[in-house]
Amino acid sequence: MIQIVPEHFDKKAEDKVLTQLSPMTLKIKLEETLRSAKVLAETLNTQIVDLMKRENLLKNAITNGR
Repeated sequence: MIQIVPEHFDKKAEDKVLTQLSPMTLKIKLEETLRSAKVLAETLNTQIVDLMKRENLLKNAITNGR
């Protein structure tokens, strides 16, 4: 299972405050946000697949009386 390390996504409070940003800075920030979102989505998908596998094992165990 993939573990997310919060420090990798933690930003300083001042980074979250929108100020006047140049178009290039805004583009870079948006690309970084998109990359983070993709990593989080992949992690969530992996966790969902793992959970579904465990759920199926449990259902089979209950059905077969194991």
